[in-house]
Amino acid sequence: MQFVCSPQNGFHNLTSTPNGFPTAKRGTERKRFSSISSLPNLISTVFAKIGEKTMSMHKICVAIFSMILFATLPQTALGMIRGDKGNSLIPDPGWPKGAAKVFNSPHRIAWWEDPPFGGGRWHSECQGDNEKLSQVIEDLSKTQSVKTRIVVHSGVERSFWLDPNREQVGNRAIEVDWVFVVWQKSSWDFQKNLPNHISALRNDKSTEPIAELHVYTGGLVDWPNIKVPAGIETIDNRLESHGFSSKDGRVVEGSIRDFETDKPLSASVSLESLDPSTGEREHKVTLETLCKASGDWHFKAIPLGQYRIVARIDGYVPVCVARLSVDGQPRWERYDIKMKQSESIRGRAVDDKGHGLGDAHIRLVDLEYEAIDQYVVKSDAAGAFEFKNVPKGQAMARVSLAGFYSPGNGTKLTVPSERNELILFPAGEIQIEVLFSSPRQTPYIVEMTDASGKGVGKWGGSGNINDENQIVFKNIPPGNYLVSGQPNPGSKDQRTETVSVEIVGGQVKGLELDAK
Repeated sequence: MQFVCSPQNGFHNLTSTPNGFPTAKRGTERKRFSSISSLPNLISTVFAKIGEKTMSMHKICVAIFSMILFATLPQTALGMIRGDKGNSLIPDPGWPKGAAKVFNSPHRIAWWEDPPFGGGRWHSECQGDNEKLSQVIEDLSKTQSVKTRIVVHSGVERSFWLDPNREQVGNRAIEVDWVFVVWQKSSWDFQKNLPNHISALRNDKSTEPIAELHVYTGGLVDWPNIKVPAGIETIDNRLESHGFSSKDGRVVEGSIRDFETDKPLSASVSLESLDPSTGEREHKVTLETLCKASGDWHFKAIPLGQYRIVARIDGYVPVCVARLSVDGQPRWERYDIKMKQSESIRGRAVDDKGHGLGDAHIRLVDLEYEAIDQYVVKSDAAGAFEFKNVPKGQAMARVSLAGFYSPGNGTKLTVPSERNELILFPAGEIQIEVLFSSPRQTPYIVEMTDASGKGVGKWGGSGNINDENQIVFKNIPPGNYLVSGQPNPGSKDQRTETVSVEIVGGQVKGLELDAK
């Protein structure tokens, strides 16, 4: 199977924007795409290399996922999403009992599956009037072993799969009247166990997956005449249900309160436009308001564009309330946010003997707070570091330095705190050369894995050898590893004998592999 873009089916290369709405381009080639959150050069380089060297898609996905996981890229994800147009039968991959009938509606115009790297959340995009929607809702009421919910919206929605870049305004052929979203339970569990900042379920407080039907009332659906069976939760997000009208366009409102006391805060709330080409490095205040005494605020008639909403008040860490992609459709949204007081963290990066380490790269993650700043510093010559304006609570510190490794997934720190020690241990290095009986004609990949098996938190690496038939792996935790290689692309019978090696901290090891 090839993961390439095709005109109407197969896979989309995409960058998911911070508000959760992906952007993509279609074509016949694999390409790189920008979003309102630019990806680091590292991932761009990887995709450039994909065009230069053939590499197994499994390795590509693993490599990129690892970069996202360990580099903790905020509010962004890169990968492949699959889907297709039409209503051909999709075999049940493990949905709740009864969900297949809802998903495989004869009124479906397209479907797609996300999130990147694992999938498991399925979207069925459909067109139809009240009669057709009523039958779907009846089928939804018969779904078993899962909570069901209907969310009603103003305006019309456009199919993501048929119009991923939101370009076809007014084209009824790609407009949808409802979207059915359902999870595979195993995929939902996987996402729920990921760190909050990289999970597709970021800030989702649900304790179980929910099968949702999103209904849009700007097309063929006359919602007041729809009857919902008992047992289905209904959330009405139509403008008129919240004191607004379609003339108000895009409406966003909410409240700002103190995280600990729950008291309302008189914060300043700003709507800031974003330049899609620079992400959040460039932003301009479009609208601004002060919270009422109740902590409430709102914006309406928001112009077309990409935005973030930020709340600020002295003594607290500025928080990103929401990110918006405004396409001209009337919508209502609400965000109730609690702000945390600003504190600091101090400490030292040290080796296993307690000596300070300068130039260690330290990042705070898992703050469970949508701060607008990145928390990244370098230690000074004595190993000392300090983070300022950090939200009170807990944080995870991850530290890296060439020639060293940090065990586990990071060090949990209390905010505020001082005298924290982040301990790094000497890492090893291995220089591998592949020996060929005749000149090599194809790319060749070498893989190195933990001898005890693959798993979360275990080191592993793979990559194509260079023109001198060599590859170097650095910053490896001490331990026993298995090394092998094969042509890329290639088959298992072309793989070298697996060689066991022991990596020792602070030492460089050489290894030769005999190619078959």
